[in-house]
Amino acid sequence: MKNLSLLIPGVFLFVLSFSTQGQADSLDLNVNADMARLQFVHLVKRKEYADFGVMVFENKKPATDYALQLGYNAALNQAIKAGVRGIYTNPQNFDVLAVGVGAQAELDFTHNIGMSGHLYYAPGVTSLLDATGYREFAIRLNYYVSAKTSLYVGYRNLQIKLLNAPTLELDDDLHVGLKRVF
Repeated sequence: MKNLSLLIPGVFLFVLSFSTQGQADSLDLNVNADMARLQFVHLVKRKEYADFGVMVFENKKPATDYALQLGYNAALNQAIKAGVRGIYTNPQNFDVLAVGVGAQAELDFTHNIGMSGHLYYAPGVTSLLDATGYREFAIRLNYYVSAKTSLYVGYRNLQIKLLNAPTLELDDDLHVGLKRVF
């Protein structure tokens, strides 16, 4: 299966995160037919989060994204965060650098079922190089296998508006994933 090659870096980093050297407070890996995304989240201070992500596409160049957020955790699996997210990628030989504002939320419905999502938006003024805008929206249904591990199915739409070119849709698909909190 040719899509399996997308998982190799993610599986390696997931295993690495189980050591204390990994320094991730949570790790999130999700895949669909064309893309794999790995997200490290680190609690910098009591309510400040930093995360780093890598998106690997089957037919495009990889993308990296970074975020600094302020958040509030009501419980282990209930959180609201707001902040800035930057994305850098070079799809189809367009250089894209965008910094957007947005929010994430994670809520429990029952002991084992929850929902989470995020929305980030960068207008033209904070989109640089060949980009004139960025938008990312995602929603997912979580199943908590344990207090610190969840499996999920979700939908994500990630679009980049380009200068003198049509809008590029990097992702518009369902995905499945695994999130582990340490």
